[in-house]
Amino acid sequence: MRQTLLIITLCIALLNVVQSQVFYTWNAMTDESVLRLEATGKTSYLITSQRILRLEDEQWIEKWKSDETITAAIYMANNFWIGTKNGLYLLNEVSWSKTPLYDEAAQTIKEIAAIAPAADGQSVLISSYQSGFYEGKNGSVKKTASNYDINAVCDCGGWRWLGTNAGLIRTDGTETVTYTEEGVKGFEIPDNAVDALYCPGGRRLIVAMPEAIDFFALNSQADASHGEHFDYVGERGNTVTDVVQMADGSLLLLTLKGLLSLESSAIAGHEHHGGGFEEVFSTSSNAQVVPIQLGDAFWSKAAIDPKGYTWLAGKGKVAKIKTKKLMKLVESKRENG
Repeated sequence: MRQTLLIITLCIALLNVVQSQVFYTWNAMTDESVLRLEATGKTSYLITSQRILRLEDEQWIEKWKSDETITAAIYMANNFWIGTKNGLYLLNEVSWSKTPLYDEAAQTIKEIAAIAPAADGQSVLISSYQSGFYEGKNGSVKKTASNYDINAVCDCGGWRWLGTNAGLIRTDGTETVTYTEEGVKGFEIPDNAVDALYCPGGRRLIVAMPEAIDFFALNSQADASHGEHFDYVGERGNTVTDVVQMADGSLLLLTLKGLLSLESSAIAGHEHHGGGFEEVFSTSSNAQVVPIQLGDAFWSKAAIDPKGYTWLAGKGKVAKIKTKKLMKLVESKRENG
């Protein structure tokens, strides 16, 4: 009888979530992948490897199509920063005119790997496989780091973080530290290849590697220390594609094999040698990974808008759902196993 009631409760929760969802379909082109989902509250953009689409009257309308593959992009202050293999461009939201950008030596910046927002909300961080790390603002670009093979960039906890194939680099312009498998300052990361970096809430750095994920607890600019390695899936062949922080502090992870949630109560703190150190999402019983089913799309990017909706973008489909409804589903899944 108790099992029947649990099943009924879960079914009701699932039905409520499904009813609260809105799906917006879009016609994906061959080999087109979602690079970024921007939900500003006023409008929403899909930035893909081939074009930019805007949600208008509940339809995704193509606003601009690239003549070359887009490798990285971000929307900021009515402009899109667009990166490709052959260059970096600024694209105006109104005129949809593309302007090529160069570094301070008037050189073309090629092989763009990643573009991320800076903490000031005005600047962008840019990485190039070919020539290193740059910062851009108001259409001006300057180089700020030596040559690295950089896969990802992130501004988090007062530091610039670079994900490379030879470790994780932390720099503030004067001091640079590289974390590797071999260990730096008494600890190491599980894999030297860092594929992606995330900074949900502005105080925790999430380092995604081919088959693992690490959390860095950033207590202050002078004390950014390594957190506990977390085997988030426990199987090979899964990769994190995006991370967003929910209102209760839990993390929503989008992976190749599904949507996962890590609850906030899994954070435990203690002191380590030479400074503050937090174990984040340790192996305690509270560190639950909850699979969430929301339609049959492969959800690859996510965003939470100022109006309290969570947006999920997948192949040919975008879901919009009240964040509170999504969190209720997560809680129901935890309680009922």
